[in-house]
Amino acid sequence: MMQQEVAAQEYQLVVVPVTHSSGLQSLTAEVLDYSPPEWSDDALCNLWPANWVARAVGETWRHLLIPTVPGQLFAICAGLVAMTISLALEGIIIGMPLDIFWAIVSVDYPGTNKNAAKAATIRNFHLPEELIEPLSSPAHPRNMKILAAFVSKKWAWAICDKFGLTRMHILTKSTPWRLQDIPVGKKVFISHLVYNRVFNVRCGTSYSV
Repeated sequence: MMQQEVAAQEYQLVVVPVTHSSGLQSLTAEVLDYSPPEWSDDALCNLWPANWVARAVGETWRHLLIPTVPGQLFAICAGLVAMTISLALEGIIIGMPLDIFWAIVSVDYPGTNKNAAKAATIRNFHLPEELIEPLSSPAHPRNMKILAAFVSKKWAWAICDKFGLTRMHILTKSTPWRLQDIPVGKKVFISHLVYNRVFNVRCGTSYSV
């Protein structure tokens, strides 16, 4: 897909609950002037896998499973949500066609943690065989941990971290974020940043805020 076409699409955030641990607080969220609509767990299960919905119960970010208005993607903002993020040691943002994203996250498996209980709680995804370059590694299956993604009708920007050290904090407000809402140094953004940066997925550069 052409870079211009990817950038022009409208995106919304998809949180992948089964790759997060409550104890580690890898994902936190708050609402600003936004009042999330009431959605039952049963209604959410019509959109997401049941174990995604179950993992979100009691979490500050459960409202992020409720669909919102999509919007243009800039910095790490799309529609009503904005994210501050520390990519830590091995966090990375990977772009991919939407059908590949859903193929990867459609089935989750126990993680690689040596503690069986933790492995069962913090899940991984296996890469489909058709996406693996032959002889590229003796490891099998090939695992991938996707923490969240910004998705449009055709494309996904997936936030991935093999070890789950990435930290995200998500702000939701009642109207779509605009570029002028996040000037450099704005306090609402720096309060939750570890490394004082957000990642601009459009041009691949980092901004200090």
